[in-house]
Amino acid sequence: MNSKIKATEPCHTYLSLQVLDFSLHINAGISHKAIEHGFSASDTPIYSFKSDIEIIGKCMCPEERADCFYTVHIHGENLKSKDLDITLQEFQVKNKDGSPKYKKRKDGYFPIYDPPKSIGFVEKVRGKNRWNAYAFVAPETVTDMLTILTNVRPLFVFIHEVKEARNRRLRSISLQTSDPSLE
Repeated sequence: MNSKIKATEPCHTYLSLQVLDFSLHINAGISHKAIEHGFSASDTPIYSFKSDIEIIGKCMCPEERADCFYTVHIHGENLKSKDLDITLQEFQVKNKDGSPKYKKRKDGYFPIYDPPKSIGFVEKVRGKNRWNAYAFVAPETVTDMLTILTNVRPLFVFIHEVKEARNRRLRSISLQTSDPSLE
């Protein structure tokens, strides 16, 4: 390991945004991959469904980002139903022979897991007072958010961001009617 590179602890930031505006992009059709004859695998899905929400918000907290503007891109991904029911067991670390790895502690052996680190990412727009956040969620989540966006005011977005080295990962996102900075 390079001595100049320091291992840093993850830094957790909880962002509260007030929704100022939003736009929607919802598409349904035959997948372009399915009609490109000769170039697609036999298991290529025939239909393509895509739902995207773009939310513009103003950060209220934390204090160091107050008054920054955020564009939050929420993408509804076509996930298989089994992907939504995935468990921690499927992320157990394996050794070179494919056997599950365990860590010894004083009260026994415990499995080692390596679950996904995020559902998206957050990035600063260089030279501007703006940030972008990208979340990849199930289409049902987009549908629920769409229902709230079109019927309720005021609205707030809560983002749990985890920074490791130079990467900012989006661990969770919620759209809610209560101000998360007051909770």
